[in-house]
Amino acid sequence: MISRHSPTLAIAEAVERQRSLGKKAWSLSSPSFPVAEKLPDIAGDWFKLSAPAGIPELREKARHVFFSKWDAPRHECIITAGAKAAIFSIFKIITNSGGAIIVPQPAWPSYIDLVFAAGAKPITIESSTDSFSIDLLELKAIVETRKPKAIILANPCNPTGRIIPRNELKELAKICNSFDLYLILDQSFSGIVFDHKSWENSVIADVRNLILIDSFSKNFLMQGARVAAALVPKDISEYVINMHQTLISSAPTPAQKLALWSIEFKNAMPDLSEQRNLAMQFIADMNWSSYAQQGTFYFFPKIPNIKKFCEHAEDNGIFLLQGDAFGARYKDYFRLCFGKPVSELETIFARLSKKLK
Repeated sequence: MISRHSPTLAIAEAVERQRSLGKKAWSLSSPSFPVAEKLPDIAGDWFKLSAPAGIPELREKARHVFFSKWDAPRHECIITAGAKAAIFSIFKIITNSGGAIIVPQPAWPSYIDLVFAAGAKPITIESSTDSFSIDLLELKAIVETRKPKAIILANPCNPTGRIIPRNELKELAKICNSFDLYLILDQSFSGIVFDHKSWENSVIADVRNLILIDSFSKNFLMQGARVAAALVPKDISEYVINMHQTLISSAPTPAQKLALWSIEFKNAMPDLSEQRNLAMQFIADMNWSSYAQQGTFYFFPKIPNIKKFCEHAEDNGIFLLQGDAFGARYKDYFRLCFGKPVSELETIFARLSKKLK
């Protein structure tokens, strides 16, 4: 098993170290979430342990909020202590410690860590560097020879912001159904979408081997609460619930109550269109190439001299998460996060533009 420090948390710690020394510092690769203006009153039942699968009302509402576009009557919605706990529990059940999981890259680094933590083996494949699409022939060849248990993809993707087209999803589902492996889609940014037509079309009818993960962290500004939802086939749902129960009993009841409140009062991420436009303009001004992201609050631009850029950025107190954290092929990229107040982005871009031009 490989254990490593989260590269995202390492960036946050570097920023805090600089600030503790009285220096100005920012991360251009991680978000700055707004603070909720009001919170619900705490009641006594907040401190009772919930059912292992989650509070029934939250399970019903989460299914509607996160998974309503999917026709999946043979799936069950369960509540977990964050997306990581959901993914780990699912990996552990479907691989039975020793199977393999395909992780197309660039991908959220925690997928690899969670595969190892579950006692399984990651198989990484690289997507194209322009459209970030998967080579389906390569994927099929790997499936035929190495017999994995599942493939996991973020949709929309962290870090590229790409939404998987319907035709690509159909082909992925065909491969998964033909070789009896699960297609796991992590929808943790489902509420932060800019190309709404592509998102609504990113759905398939045949969901036999489909597993969906979604999260309240980004979509409802609840990153620290650690509460998520998973839509899993009923034939494995009991096993996933039991695995999650072994880890943590059930998702913390206060977090589930906050999730219910967030749905009711629409405590969601504010519109980021202005910030996205600022980021697009900055990327154009710097003459960088980047995929025209469709969801999440990330761009993934390619930089001609990434080492020099990172050095100059840190000289200005700006810290970055380089692309090789998401896959070795992407070392010349970095994750640019525009999930911040406009004033913060303007400050960062002004400092970088003045120094790097």
